Amino acid sequence: MSVKPTYEYYTIVTTSGNVTKSFDDYYINASANLTLTLPSASSTGLKGKIFTFRRVDSLGSAVTVTIAANGSDTIGSSGVSSFVIDDAHVVKLMRYSTTSWQRIMETKKAFTTAIYSGAGTNNLDPSVDVAQLNTASNLVTLTLPAANSIGLGARYYVTTTSAANTGQVSPSGFDTINGTGALVSVAVNTNKCFFTTSNASPGAWRQM
Repeated sequence: MSVKPTYEYYTIVTTSGNVTKSFDDYYINASANLTLTLPSASSTGLKGKIFTFRRVDSLGSAVTVTIAANGSDTIGSSGVSSFVIDDAHVVKLMRYSTTSWQRIMETKKAFTTAIYSGAGTNNLDPSVDVAQLNTASNLVTLTLPAANSIGLGARYYVTTTSAANTGQVSPSGFDTINGTGALVSVAVNTNKCFFTTSNASPGAWRQM
């Protein structure tokens, strides 16, 4: 029996907006209060659909991140119209009926953050979840771990802390990002997620 591979598609959210079936995994980097509104549960193509919401900011109660149902739809067994995600929370929602969503998983994971500020090349610590490039006075290049040294589907979130320069993310050795060995630029106010799609040698990364 052959098994067809499946892929999850990721997006990074910084402002209020609508959740769409084009993406499965929503990384939420909130700097101010924001609301994500689910699609109507009766929409075509949503049967069995699962959305994952992850807060990767560390602002806690300083900002409120709300997941809201569409129209008269409800969320969870208590039938609420919305709920708030605390910092470091990961929540999965599944389309349960044409009028409701169910919370099928929730966990709280303290994301680990490292700041890289040295000029030239810096090697990403594989145990880090969020890498911040401090580009205040120099160009910072961050090299991803060798793909064959980590698990398939491992994800790293990269952002910048200063507007002075862009940062760069590089694959290790003969690994590739988006099919090439080229550097990926990370400009100020942009956030990128990198995840392994192959941990062979050489391995492959995708950037979303």
